[in-house]
Amino acid sequence: MGNLEEILEFLEQLAEDRRIPRNVRSMINDAIKEIKSNEEQSLKTRITSAISILDEASNDQNLQQFSRTEIWNVVSMLESFLQQLEEE
Repeated sequence: MGNLEEILEFLEQLAEDRRIPRNVRSMINDAIKEIKSNEEQSLKTRITSAISILDEASNDQNLQQFSRTEIWNVVSMLESFLQQLEEE
């Protein structure tokens, strides 16, 4: 389903998309920071936290359906990546 670098790149593209409301872009950036930082937390914990942030972002009432679908796609990619980690 893709490696973490590809997922982060896709998230960064979403964070720069001006069609997405500023507050949602901010939440996407928070999710990116969560995945990239907090070295004392496990990668699984950071990804789970990012999924939660993105899930909340996808519920924004001002978000266009296309953008909401894009966020859901990233959440799905992160969940698949998380499952791969758990199988290792």
